[in-house]
Amino acid sequence: MELRLFSKKVKILLAAFLFFGVLVAQAQTYEINGTVSDETGAPLPGVAVVVKNTTHGTTTDFDGKFTLSDVQNGQTLVFSFIGYKTIERVINSEAALSISMEPQAEALQEVVVTALGIKREQKALGYAVQEVSGEDLQKVTGVDVSTSLTGKVAGVLVQNSSDFNVEPTISIRGEENPLIVIDGIAYANKRLSDISAEDIQSITVLKGDTASALYGYRGQGGAVIITTKNGSTGKMGVSVDLTSNTMFHAGFLAVPEKQSVYGRGNNGNYDIKQTKSWGPVMDGTVRTQWDPYLMDYRDYEYLPIGKDNFDNFLEPGYITNNNINVGFRGENIALRSSLNWTQNKGVYPNSMLNKYTYTIGGDIKLDKFQLTSNMSYSKRESPNMGTNGYKSYDVMYSMLIYSPADYNILDYKDN
Repeated sequence: MELRLFSKKVKILLAAFLFFGVLVAQAQTYEINGTVSDETGAPLPGVAVVVKNTTHGTTTDFDGKFTLSDVQNGQTLVFSFIGYKTIERVINSEAALSISMEPQAEALQEVVVTALGIKREQKALGYAVQEVSGEDLQKVTGVDVSTSLTGKVAGVLVQNSSDFNVEPTISIRGEENPLIVIDGIAYANKRLSDISAEDIQSITVLKGDTASALYGYRGQGGAVIITTKNGSTGKMGVSVDLTSNTMFHAGFLAVPEKQSVYGRGNNGNYDIKQTKSWGPVMDGTVRTQWDPYLMDYRDYEYLPIGKDNFDNFLEPGYITNNNINVGFRGENIALRSSLNWTQNKGVYPNSMLNKYTYTIGGDIKLDKFQLTSNMSYSKRESPNMGTNGYKSYDVMYSMLIYSPADYNILDYKDN
């Protein structure tokens, strides 16, 4: 009887030992290693690796590698990174994992570039920013990037001038002359007209208080932060893009009506050498005048034959933008080169602007270091730009406004 009781106790103890042994085996933890890469196989640094429903986790290093201890079979690892789809992987006794993450375009829209050139989620910033993508700027491209910003950012007023080849004035909440920051570098003498819209990845606008806190007195008028394109924004391999667009001037809704009663001179007195129309009434009186066909002076009736000089003086205008860029993207190197030619033909003769912009830049990864470099060259050619008090006005245009109506401008065309 005692032997049977002893045998039962042994069996119970043995069963309990086996049961707890299984529990200990199931609760046993170990260390897991892995590598996280993007869709091209390039390593992704900074990826969050967390055990699901816990705070236990780590991040990948510069080479996309990670090590996580105290994990158990059956647990789920969550891999997350800004701009990529979140991945969940159940652990099943693996000693090493290889994870490939796919980009998610929707997440990229939440990322903005801060004043220091660092990318952050917009909701994580302690201040308000507004961003305009390069695609929005390139939908309708004008002569200057400033023109393309019109109506795209709240609180930003772009005052476009009707004068030819005059850069628009930008004011942020009433403060003019915002600071221009390109790829993290602030420029005191940089103009938006020196940058091609085709080279811009995004524009972030900072209002006065925020810009002053980040840039000091230079940012008191706000800041326009520009991120340019480089080879890393393109596809793997070699890419060539060619774009061209042209806009025509539709004409004027109304043409200024010039007076055609008084001829050249001053104080009602006729003066053939005077170009202002404060002279006598053009009533048909015979006066000495210049004959454009005989190329000499002769006497004939003094009449207002140039009532439509202003309208006849104007010509069709247009703006054309042409851009070609070549890019290369490899595993550790990305390069991009771009050439832009903008031609602006004014609505009056001999008014032309040719603007050439050449940019080259790229990224090179060396072990744990990354080198980024950009260079830009801009040249503007604009003949017949007035001086001597006319400021930015064309000389011929300014003279036409004050000239009398005693001559027909068509008689002088192409002469």
